[in-house]
Amino acid sequence: MKNICRILPVMLAVLLLTGCTGGDTLELDETFLYPLKIGALEYQPLSDEEPYANEHTSRLVYLKPGDKVTVLSSCMYGDMMTVNINLHFAYEGGTCTVTSPDNDIQMAMRDGAGCLYNDYAWEWDTWKYAYEHEIHNTGWIGINPLGAEHGHFRYNTWEEEREANRYKEMPVGRECFLTIEAFDFTSGQKAVTAKLRICQLPSEREPGKKSSYFEIELVEYELSDTYKMMLQ
Repeated sequence: MKNICRILPVMLAVLLLTGCTGGDTLELDETFLYPLKIGALEYQPLSDEEPYANEHTSRLVYLKPGDKVTVLSSCMYGDMMTVNINLHFAYEGGTCTVTSPDNDIQMAMRDGAGCLYNDYAWEWDTWKYAYEHEIHNTGWIGINPLGAEHGHFRYNTWEEEREANRYKEMPVGRECFLTIEAFDFTSGQKAVTAKLRICQLPSEREPGKKSSYFEIELVEYELSDTYKMMLQ
């Protein structure tokens, strides 16, 4: 299986760059091993007694293969409330394409690819809503899985809205995925392919009901053969 989740631990252990003189070695840092950065706003309650309390904050964390985080759709980040699940992507010197392969995760992007905040409601109509977006160097995308029953959607056609309602009938726990591909500006070659798993969590207070909380996991992170050759 082409899955960097298995390849990277080996690379971390054995990949060294040999110096040009004296046989010195230089360990590869995470900039080389993880050139594409994928970040999520991890939910952090302000009270240990109520893990799903309204009083909360969040912090931006960058995921490694196998990492799981709990996020809240529309969460506090800094001193502002976000809209939907905000994810941050960075691939300096290239483009990052984020795709919902099954067209079941709507993505919104602001002009300039900034974080999506509730205070910007006046500009919601100007956001770009799609199932695929492209980011140059670095930026944010606000995602919302169809059927989430929480968060902000925009439907361009009746068919799209009917499809979203069909997903609402599905039980809590449905998994959906995003594919992320990073390409170099200069060569146009692909450097990384990654995959995120997104799963809506059940309500703590109403069993069987959908909550506003989601689990996000980086399930795949594969360096291209061309990029791996650069590390040898």
